[in-house]
Amino acid sequence: MESAPTLYPVSNSVLSADVILNLPKLKTHMKTGMTGALKNFVGIIGAKDFLPHFRPGSPRTGGDEYPDRTLLSRAASPVRDMLQTSAPLWVWKLARAGARTVSAPLIHGGGWYGNDTLWRTIHDLNDIARNYDPGGRLRPRPRTILTLVDAIVAGEDSGPLKPVPKSTGLLIWGEDPGIVDVTCATLMGFDWRRIPLLSHLCDPEARAFTEFRGQTPQVPRAPFRAPIGWAGVIEAH
Repeated sequence: MESAPTLYPVSNSVLSADVILNLPKLKTHMKTGMTGALKNFVGIIGAKDFLPHFRPGSPRTGGDEYPDRTLLSRAASPVRDMLQTSAPLWVWKLARAGARTVSAPLIHGGGWYGNDTLWRTIHDLNDIARNYDPGGRLRPRPRTILTLVDAIVAGEDSGPLKPVPKSTGLLIWGEDPGIVDVTCATLMGFDWRRIPLLSHLCDPEARAFTEFRGQTPQVPRAPFRAPIGWAGVIEAH
């Protein structure tokens, strides 16, 4: 059985623009490894509920929410869903604060290197921002996207919500969000080939929004600490 198409409510301010100036902050990200030019386009969506972030469960059950054989993560998922949908707001906030305190190493919500969903969402949004007008009409020519990444004080470790400040004193400028992010990941000391958001830029479908073809840029490195679900996996050796 074929799956239903994904629908994205995209702002007409974006779809009507001749040029987009993208101004992301460079940080690590628990669900995508790092966030920069590509991930910033989740901001063109009018409602976060339309953004697929992960598939429930572990890979063994067809999901990518957490690794196999992680009992605590498996237990945390239904508890989180119950608190989000049924509990009063103050109970949810209290439980969330407590969970952050006592279970920092807990992998949940698709926050690990096995997340095979969110990179697809981000690629879709970059394709839309680059190539479509209001009403879903294909543009006669791709839209210009200019990116300036603020890495003067970036964020490492538990990004994007609780990053540790990382001073690099850098700004990264580019006209291709894929190339910009591979450059940023290399600067962070990460191997782009181990980050699905970036490794899949070499897929034929990604040619709709990037000219990246697999070259590792030669840039200085200021190694960042990866999020818990990515540590020991994405660092360049």
